[in-house]
Formats: sequence, structure tokens, C-alpha cells
Amino acid sequence: MRPLPPRIDDNGLVFAPECDGPCFPNHRHAKCNHSHHSVSLNKVGEFVAFPSMWYHHGYFSVKPNRTIIQAQLFAIHSPDPAKERLTRQHTKMDTYVSGKVVRTCLDELTKDLMGNWSTKYSEDLFPVCTLFNGELVERDKNRHILSSQFDLVPRLSELVKMFEDTFDHLRIDSVWVLMKSSCKDGFQSWHRDFALGNKITTTIVVNVGAFTSAH
Repeated sequence: MRPLPPRIDDNGLVFAPECDGPCFPNHRHAKCNHSHHSVSLNKVGEFVAFPSMWYHHGYFSVKPNRTIIQAQLFAIHSPDPAKERLTRQHTKMDTYVSGKVVRTCLDELTKDLMGNWSTKYSEDLFPVCTLFNGELVERDKNRHILSSQFDLVPRLSELVKMFEDTFDHLRIDSVWVLMKSSCKDGFQSWHRDFALGNKITTTIVVNVGAFTSAH
């Protein structure tokens, strides 16, 4: 008997702040007794910021024909010397920060991504991920946009500025945009974003928008 499709969206992250590599011998199941914490990102505008060295994984299921646009912002220390002390304090923080952006602030970005995904945001302009923790990733569901390219996509630059104003001890080094429409798009194996490079200190994940396809 085929499982019934989900009646409500279920999208978010699970964190394991006390864990290290030996806790996840196969990247899937934890072999430890450490505490885990989950944060829901079901509503447009909801976000969570957390230390990039934390192990975490996504969970995801949505109603049929529905796609959620998610952005992951990878941040480094602010180059502003005046922010140095604040940066050190936040880097040592052992917690996450969740919140919500006013939805109307994201409407234009959502429209831009939906309407220009294969042109302005094409894989010819921006790198794509095809393999994640040993699992295949659909090429047309993700784009990795570096800070040197932000000027090419002004709507995304507005999102970057919004979070740099909120977390003014940080600067966004790159953004990974994801189009999530199936359970496999949750990136459900344990991993650390710190693997992107030791300059990355904080990851911010935000639910940018959602749309329903015609098919």
C-alpha cells in the first residue's frame, strides 16, 4: 500500500551540538546519547542561525506539487575591527538563534527565483552541487552563489544585506539556494558546514518562499 502524501509541510533542521565525527559512523544514524534539537522552518520567512561546526541534518516533506525555496547563507567574521570583540563573543556562543523575516520582504526574491531560475540564476553562471555526502543531488535544484557574484543578482543581495544588518558581526561569504520538492531534498545525512572551510563560522538557513507547480 502506497503511503499517503503529507497533508501539511514539515521542513526544518535537527542539530547535534555536542556530537563529533564518531557519533555518526554512517552519516545517517547517531551512535551516542547526546541531546539533539529540532527547529521548524515551515513558514515563509522563518530562519535559524547556528555555529557552522555543529553537526546537523535537514528533514523535509511537503504537499504534492509544492516547492519550497530555501537559502543557506554561509558567514565569516566581519572584517570591521570595531566588530572584533562582538565577533569573538558570538563565535563562542553555544546556541542557535531562530526568528522570522517579514514575508513581504521576500516576495520579490521569490518571484525573481521562480521566473529566472534557468536564466539569471542558471548553472552556467553559478556552481551546482551534484553529490552531497555520497548521495546524488539534482543539478537543477541548487545554485551556489559566491559573494563576488552578489551584484549579478540584486534581489538576493537584498537578502544578504538584511541578514548582515541583523548579525552585524558577520559577513556573508556565499549563499546556497535550494529548490526543495521531495523528501530526498532534505539533505538528511549528518554533516557540518564547517567543512566548507575554517573561515566559515555561522550558517543561516531561511525559508524564502513557496509555490505550487501546475503539474
